[in-house]
Amino acid sequence: MTCGIYSIKCLESNKQYIGSSCDIERRWIHHRSYLNNNKHTNNRLQTAWNKHSKDKFDFKILTICNYADLSLHEQRFIDYYKPRYNLSLTVEGFGIGEDSPVSKLTNQQVIDIYKSYINNLYLTQSDIADKYKVNIETIGRIVRGHSWTHLQLRDKFGAPKNRVLKPQSRVKMVTVYDHPMSNLKRAQVRKRMTGNKFSSGYKHTHETREKMSISKRGEHNGRSKLTEDNVIDILRTYFKKHKTVIEIASQFKVGLTTIYMIIKNQTWKHINRNAILTEVE
Repeated sequence: MTCGIYSIKCLESNKQYIGSSCDIERRWIHHRSYLNNNKHTNNRLQTAWNKHSKDKFDFKILTICNYADLSLHEQRFIDYYKPRYNLSLTVEGFGIGEDSPVSKLTNQQVIDIYKSYINNLYLTQSDIADKYKVNIETIGRIVRGHSWTHLQLRDKFGAPKNRVLKPQSRVKMVTVYDHPMSNLKRAQVRKRMTGNKFSSGYKHTHETREKMSISKRGEHNGRSKLTEDNVIDILRTYFKKHKTVIEIASQFKVGLTTIYMIIKNQTWKHINRNAILTEVE
């Protein structure tokens, strides 16, 4: 696990992207995964990747430093190289962990989340997400070690263990109609509980699935941090180019990925972006 500054350079165009991470090797894995699947939030880097192919890019560590000095060194390299693939040439004030203006959690809260998850095998990620009022994916990334890596949670407290069914869930699995389950019956129940991909399970009609989707989309989703008015304001601000993506994320107190997914029409798809774009023009 290397902490420092790295670059992703296109050998044909001689343009590059400069970033920082507490775990550069893991960060590169994420970069390659998103780029290969055409889902990277940096549209400049994604466009270049699609145009020149992955064989034309060089991943290189520029310097190794402490976590506390990441922002300082990253800004120095950006000022010197002026990378064309970076969406912003300023990293000041956009820290890592609780220093980030869009962070919903503190370092201590993340430590408490991880310790409670590994110490209580009955505790689910959904329970923790509801308690701290964050998205369940946020909790998942913490316990898997994909975010807040600078806290080195796995090294300090150990890796999470397999979950254990709650007592009430175990009772439901063990008995049906007050009789012990046979192995065949247990397999049938497991298939039905797994989902619609098994033909033995119940399948909703297309109309029912559409109604379920509408009832939980946008601001009707219980975990949504934004309203439809917020999303419209975000799109207007972006189309007018009054603020950078980082400034928009900081204003609405959400992550950069949330803003990019809105802009790329990967979320909040029911909002008419063409009407907003026409209004701005």
